[in-house]
Amino acid sequence: MPDEKFLDKDHEIKVVSSLDYVNYLETYVPEVPPLYTGMAMLDKHMGGAMPGEVWVLSGVPKHGKSTFMRTLINEYYQRGVLSMVFSFEESNT
Repeated sequence: MPDEKFLDKDHEIKVVSSLDYVNYLETYVPEVPPLYTGMAMLDKHMGGAMPGEVWVLSGVPKHGKSTFMRTLINEYYQRGVLSMVFSFEESNT
């Protein structure tokens, strides 16, 4: 990491470029295993989810998207994995 430093009242602040930060993360942050869904076909094709990833699920109404998400979130909850869901419903008008 670069050693250019600045001080404010209470904190030391290091100025780093994005590339320096990426290099730091690749070097010092351990690999995190994927979070498998427990759904064999999905895990086979997607390889599980990675922490911090965003999955977008879309499709026609009444074809199981909400049920699928509830099943997935429940599976993660049972394993102590925190998840967040945003649902954006569209009206027919």
